[in-house]
Amino acid sequence: MPVLLPQCIVPLILTARKSNAPFVSEAGARQRMHERLLRPASFAPPERLDGVIVSRRVPQPEGWPVYDVEPTEADARPESAVV
Repeated sequence: MPVLLPQCIVPLILTARKSNAPFVSEAGARQRMHERLLRPASFAPPERLDGVIVSRRVPQPEGWPVYDVEPTEADARPESAVV
């Protein structure tokens, strides 16, 4: 069951956790964006997956990478699919 918070509480929680610290000033926000540009978050699957082959493809130039995951056994049927 999700916890529902009144909208007025959210800024207080963000301030208490210092989640908004990089964005308090313009310089801080620019620094945070620069850090993300240099080291973007990875959306790749885990490096070590047992029983599967992972291949990466980019459908268009500068498009989002797509990861194909296939079972290593030829007769294995996947139990589910993720789109």
